Amino acid sequence: MTFAISWFIVLMQFLWKYVDELVGKGLSLWIVGKIVFYAAMSLVPLALPLGILLASLMFFGQIGERLELLAMKASGVPLYRIMAPLFATVTLLSVGLFYFENTYMITSQVRMWTLLYSARFAKPELEIPERTFYNGIPGYSIYVGQRDQQHTGRMHDIMIYDHQQGNEKTRIIRADSGRITMDDSQQFLTWRLYEGQSFENMGRPTTPSDPKPSAYAKERFDYKEIVIAFDANFKVQDESDMRGRFIGKNLSQLNHAIDTTTRAIDSLRTMAASQIVELADRQSYSYSLPSRFDTTSTAQQQRELMLGSDTISTGLTLDSLMRHASVHDSLNIMRTALSQLSMIRTESQSRLDIDRGAYFEYRTNRQEWHKKFTFPVACLVFFFIGAPLGAIIRKGGLGVPVLTSVAFFITYYIIDTFGQNMIRSEKIGVVPGMWLSTLVLLPIGIVLTWQATRDSASLNTEAYGVFFRRLFGTARVRKLEYQELALEEVNYAKAQSELDKLLAYIDELLASPWLSKRFLWQRLLLERWVYSPTEPIMGHAYQASEDLISELHYTRQRMEFAKLQDLPILSQRIIPRILPDQASYRWGLRLLNIVLPLSLPLIWLLDIRRRASLRDLKTSHRLLLELRDEINKHHGGQTSDLTYND
Repeated sequence: MTFAISWFIVLMQFLWKYVDELVGKGLSLWIVGKIVFYAAMSLVPLALPLGILLASLMFFGQIGERLELLAMKASGVPLYRIMAPLFATVTLLSVGLFYFENTYMITSQVRMWTLLYSARFAKPELEIPERTFYNGIPGYSIYVGQRDQQHTGRMHDIMIYDHQQGNEKTRIIRADSGRITMDDSQQFLTWRLYEGQSFENMGRPTTPSDPKPSAYAKERFDYKEIVIAFDANFKVQDESDMRGRFIGKNLSQLNHAIDTTTRAIDSLRTMAASQIVELADRQSYSYSLPSRFDTTSTAQQQRELMLGSDTISTGLTLDSLMRHASVHDSLNIMRTALSQLSMIRTESQSRLDIDRGAYFEYRTNRQEWHKKFTFPVACLVFFFIGAPLGAIIRKGGLGVPVLTSVAFFITYYIIDTFGQNMIRSEKIGVVPGMWLSTLVLLPIGIVLTWQATRDSASLNTEAYGVFFRRLFGTARVRKLEYQELALEEVNYAKAQSELDKLLAYIDELLASPWLSKRFLWQRLLLERWVYSPTEPIMGHAYQASEDLISELHYTRQRMEFAKLQDLPILSQRIIPRILPDQASYRWGLRLLNIVLPLSLPLIWLLDIRRRASLRDLKTSHRLLLELRDEINKHHGGQTSDLTYND
């Protein structure tokens, strides 16, 4: 099912990419259906890794959500043994995909690209627009002022320019109305024109040097038929051209093509280097030198002897020779040198174009060779990403798995496209470019598998949610369970004492200028944050709130229990005391404040925690007053009779 979904997605991407080449060509449904079918066969290697990724995510997420995975682990079956049979299945799928790519997909690719190129060069469907010159018929330019709104095919205000004989003998035909039809063989167009006239030059137009008037023909007609040869049939090109390219070769044929192109590139480069060097030598010396590529000892000795002759020790240089020459001779020498350099550049550019063509053949065959292995390996990599990730997130269905699969597949597709573009621009080699996406995703699969086998919570979203809630001081929900059967009686006198103590701490904190909006300039100093005088009081308030919760946890009054459950979990400190109280550390914080842009993000984060703590304190103060009223309402006598020594 997941493979069918992935197959449909990549097929829709193909249709969106090539829809412009299929629409408006008059193709039959049979031809379009064949193109879609062969394209679907060619897209199997792209859809299968995505299907495996989605299936593994859904399966392991579903058994994790239903606690079946937990039951298997509890019975002593590790995760790698659970994944083993599925890994064997995915391996068989990868081998089958490789066999499919190396055999059947070659035929589908050849036929698909043959039909696509045939459709690309097919003549467009005859649809002449209004008030626009239409050039879809070779040799004619047609203008139609208005078309019949009742779709009868009748057109009005027609102008036809027939320039098949050249612009000098253009025939112009104008008609009040007309209709165009095509015969059953789809090879001829017939214009039926009414109430018009035509004009045609019979000779060359007059020129200022030849004022003799030229002959022309002018005709008026009530009805006229013009037959135009226009073959609108769809012609399929020969498949032999595509079979000779890289898409029509299997692995052994690609190896032969790679070896052949490698030898061709070596011979072309050796020949080009030899010819360019010899051309440079002929233009630099007045006598013929032995070639630099002639490695025989006789040729090299002769070359050294000729280059090291006595003429070099005469003291003459190019500059001294140019000073003794006349201006005319100097200009001729420069023109000759410029011509020779231009000749060398033209020859080099020609050789470079030939080399690029040969390298293109080598690169495309080498890329296709590696592509037959990259997609099967991608199936295994995606399995080792999807299976452990599903076991970690424990979410089945089509929601989270589809989003996660699409995100990983888009990442793979982008990296793979980037690698192929780098190969095409010759920035990197074929091997690293084709395997770049696999090398990027393989470590992710290894890490996910390792984390899943260790039952690590590093990828648990809830753990990250708790971390960020603590980081930004977001109010945490207190979870208490009401006890129908109390294990011990509540000491309301002690609870009242703890409540009063907590209220005193909260009142002191609320009255502190540090937590209020005053003294803003002090909050711009990290030293004031770390060594704030309210930090110890916040720790005492946190401990008093926890003591109060433990005392009243077993109360039988529903309203009192509800107030306890609504109490926020107070922070022990706005910032943890990570630095000892020493003068050297205080000076370090003062120096950090000098570089204010570095400390502003931390100060902003601490201010968020301050406001969250202030909000929790105000909420706690209100709930504690309501809780004290409830205790006095139901247990007023009990709290006054009992005594408690702190």
